[in-house]
Amino acid sequence: MSFMASFEESADLIDPQLISLTAASKCVREASDFHKVLEVILAYGNYMNSSRKGGVYGFKIASLDSLAGMKSPNDRSVSLLHLISEQISQKFPQLVKFSEQLKFADKAAGIQLESIQADIRELEANFELARKEDRLKGEESPQTLRNFLAKNEPRLAVLLENAKCASEAFATCVEFYGESPKTQQPSSFFSRLTAFTKNFQNACAENEQKKRDQERKEKAQAQAARRRAAAPGGDARKNNELLGELQQRLLIENYDRPRVAQKKLKIDSSQIDHGDFEKIMSERRAKLEREEKLYTTDRTPQTGEARMRFRQTAPHLSVCKTA
Repeated sequence: MSFMASFEESADLIDPQLISLTAASKCVREASDFHKVLEVILAYGNYMNSSRKGGVYGFKIASLDSLAGMKSPNDRSVSLLHLISEQISQKFPQLVKFSEQLKFADKAAGIQLESIQADIRELEANFELARKEDRLKGEESPQTLRNFLAKNEPRLAVLLENAKCASEAFATCVEFYGESPKTQQPSSFFSRLTAFTKNFQNACAENEQKKRDQERKEKAQAQAARRRAAAPGGDARKNNELLGELQQRLLIENYDRPRVAQKKLKIDSSQIDHGDFEKIMSERRAKLEREEKLYTTDRTPQTGEARMRFRQTAPHLSVCKTA
């Protein structure tokens, strides 16, 4: 019989899938960190819909698919999942690695439970036919048939028990998340969880990359500002401060000089080229030195009042001004 030749091969293909399904169902059901992540997502959803609807108590697992597709109107590279993952990273960093509790989910994502159950029913039916043939032939039953039944009877029992455990574990898992085991298949249920896990990890990585890029940008801007400040003449702000101080000094010193038409000094730092500031300061220093050669200051012996007079280099001139 062809069934006898293929039984072990079929059992070897089915059994690992049942074990993976059982393990995935139990770990997803008990993934406490993942449960808290879902609570954060639910809180976000209630906050976003608070103006239109009342609070809800849960959502379908299928809703996780839409988080990565809901984009910001201002920046299409930012999704709702980016915002949620950023908040979780900042406020609940212990939840970022929730995927470690879902480590068996990806192995169960390709399992078709209905197909496995159909294969098991077929194996069981063919095995029952082999038993019936052995009973009908009695003493004349072939030795190979008897050996096959004796060897694989326990294997079939284990396979049926594993199938029962896998089905019950999966049903308990999906019911915990508000789904129906009649409408949910492991391939769709665990695939959604696996996809969400990958999308969440990608969002976290992209957030971190944007943070690093922003830090590099701010650092470059700070370095550029320091270079401008250290350059000859300084930056515009420093020029404005120094030129403003120079302007005030000029106005004060010219206040008591012979009354001539004076125009208020206006200097726009944006019109100063490289080296102009040093040129202005040099000209100002030379002017003060020339004036110092022409004027001297003394005090009258009676009042101690300071007076400004010309030096003796121009004896024919009288005192020009009382300071």
